[in-house]
Amino acid sequence: MLGELERVDGDLLDTLTKYYIESRYSEDRDALAKKCTRPFTENILRKTGDVFQWLKSRLK
Repeated sequence: MLGELERVDGDLLDTLTKYYIESRYSEDRDALAKKCTRPFTENILRKTGDVFQWLKSRLK
């Protein structure tokens, strides 16, 4: 399974981590909010859902 995990979009995981960290610090929230347009956010949510579904299928 670990080898398969490497096939997951690394850029998506980097992006999610960046936004998680930035959202914890108030000085970065304005810049974060400007980046999160509706299309950008919908794309990230779709990709995240795809990764969750893939992980869920691997745990069965």
